[in-house]
Amino acid sequence: MKKLIALLAVVVLLGSFASAQDGMAKKGSWGAMTEVSGTGKNLGVSYWLADDMSLGVNLGFKSSSPPSPAKSTSMFNIGAGIWKHMDAMGNLSPFIGGAIGIGSDNSSGTDVSSFNIAGQMGAEYFMSKNFSVAGWLQLGFGSAGPSGSTTSTISTSTGTQFTWYWN
Repeated sequence: MKKLIALLAVVVLLGSFASAQDGMAKKGSWGAMTEVSGTGKNLGVSYWLADDMSLGVNLGFKSSSPPSPAKSTSMFNIGAGIWKHMDAMGNLSPFIGGAIGIGSDNSSGTDVSSFNIAGQMGAEYFMSKNFSVAGWLQLGFGSAGPSGSTTSTISTSTGTQFTWYWN
């Protein structure tokens, strides 16, 4: 039974990479994405508003409950981004875009709220019509801290996103 499940998983995985000639996502395409960026690891959805514009929304949550006397901690963030894709070079699609996000974190023992906004540039490579990998650089402004005592920063960061499309 384990061998059958493993074989099915391999067939599904290879099917998603089967032909890079299938092209890129188009208007109306939906996808599930995982993202690793300056805000942590997030899960989300991607939707193509036009053949050259995609919108992504993501959520992140992390919680830990160590043994006493240590305190439990949690972090939550939600963000959205929009990418304007340029003329593709084969299956590589360069883009520019922006992102915005808010979050809450109590891991330092104090409730900290955050707000971030950033400009992005990068590229998305379509291994098939069902799977892509994107990477980007961003320059952003952030404000974070406990209520009444926030600190503002300007920073650069990178991000990576994997998207599985289903239409």
